[in-house]
Amino acid sequence: MKLSRHSFLAVLFGTAALLPAAAPAQPPAPEIKQALVGKWRHQTMLRTADGQALPPQPSGGAGVAEFRGDGTWSMQGPGAMSSGTYRWLDAKRIEQTLEQSTTRLEIGVASIRYVKIQGDHLTLTRVQDRKEIDKLMPPPAPDARRPDQMIVTNVFTRLPAD
Repeated sequence: MKLSRHSFLAVLFGTAALLPAAAPAQPPAPEIKQALVGKWRHQTMLRTADGQALPPQPSGGAGVAEFRGDGTWSMQGPGAMSSGTYRWLDAKRIEQTLEQSTTRLEIGVASIRYVKIQGDHLTLTRVQDRKEIDKLMPPPAPDARRPDQMIVTNVFTRLPAD
């Protein structure tokens, strides 16, 4: 399942997500919030469809995401861009809202991401249901079957500060 550039950014940062019920929200420690701030180079996208791992999709480092301390973010890649706001829901999750995107369907949509930062590595993970997958992807071939659930994990490495 190859993605177009616009679909790639849609999968990377677009559409709302359904996530399992979380424990009572605990605010993130200031150091966790600060650890997300900065520029991150996208390395690969990992996907699991209905419990089955799909081949990794390396990006070759072409996309760069930036999270700012003021609660805004942006993502730029070859021929596509998106930006918006984010807020911490608890110590492990953020909610991102798209305010600008090369894919108009995404504008105004919020999605929840699990955030994991280990040193200079960031992973953002979200879970999509069938309805969201249908919104993101071009119409399937007549004999194609789409998954009912997709877990998408994007892996980044930190860029040096300017």
